[in-house]
Amino acid sequence: MAVAANTILLQALKQNLAIVGWSNDLNPSHVCCRVVTRKELLSEDKGEAFKRLLKALIRAERVKNEHPEKAVAAAKAHLKLDDKTVDSIVNEEHSHYSPDPNSKEVKKMWEQMKSIGYIENADGIDLNDYINLDLYERALEELMNEYPEDKDYYQKLLDRFNKQNL
Repeated sequence: MAVAANTILLQALKQNLAIVGWSNDLNPSHVCCRVVTRKELLSEDKGEAFKRLLKALIRAERVKNEHPEKAVAAAKAHLKLDDKTVDSIVNEEHSHYSPDPNSKEVKKMWEQMKSIGYIENADGIDLNDYINLDLYERALEELMNEYPEDKDYYQKLLDRFNKQNL
């Protein structure tokens, strides 16, 4: 038995290993792969560069969801892998890519990891000190203003943000 990422899914299947479950089968709101940076990188210009990165990721999320073949082509330009392998990484149905902080689920997972002893000596840590919601919200608001024709799409993301973070 093993726990692995979908990046080695095809290798595992080629070795006749069976998938017995996915983390989001057990916990549908499971979070993975959060966008992170060091706090000091956000202070000088209030995170302008990071906010721009979030805007790009938000737009990329839409392309990935609406045009998965474009996501494969974009990823393939940076990976030395065949199309099938890239597709299994980028478009695997159990993988949910989103730059939304989803702080409620991050905090839930933090508590779960503490409860099973994976994280120790963390009682004095306040995760709110490590999660920046402002940059993502500002990125969405700017995208709504820059692309008024897509405002409905970005409003759905803002609604998701409010549900997952506030």
